[in-house]
This record gives sequence, structure tokens and C-alpha cells, in this order.
Amino acid sequence: RAQLLALKESQMVVVRYYGWRLPMFSMFPNAVNLWATDTAETPLPLFNILFFSVLILVAVTVWWKIRRFRQRRQAGNQPV
Repeated sequence: RAQLLALKESQMVVVRYYGWRLPMFSMFPNAVNLWATDTAETPLPLFNILFFSVLILVAVTVWWKIRRFRQRRQAGNQPV
């Protein structure tokens, strides 16, 4: 399918993939889907943005709760 789309010189192609490029191990992302497009715009990965935003929010919340717990515990151990 990629070769058929590449036959036209001016044809732009969008590639949906997963994974990361790791040059040290000569690993490339896995292509899942290809389709032709007329614009040079990069599609916005909404799922990735939402997923990582929620993940960061959860991590910050857990860090904040642990920090507050430690502060309360240290405040209770100080002599009067």
C-alpha cells in the first residue's frame, strides 16, 4: 500500500503508528495505517494529549498528597 501511494511524486501520506524510534537499537515505530492527504498539516493526536494530561494530573495529585501526609506526620512528632 505504501508503494502504491509513493508512485505519485507530489502525493502526501499520513502514517498512523505506535512506538518510538530508538536509533541505538535500530528500532522503528510500527506502521498501523496509511492514507493519502492533500495538506501538509500534521494530525493532532488528541488521545495522546488527553491520556498524558490525565496521567500527569494523577501523578501530581499523588505527589501532593504524600507531601502533605509527611508534613503532618513531622509536625505531630515535634516536642512542645
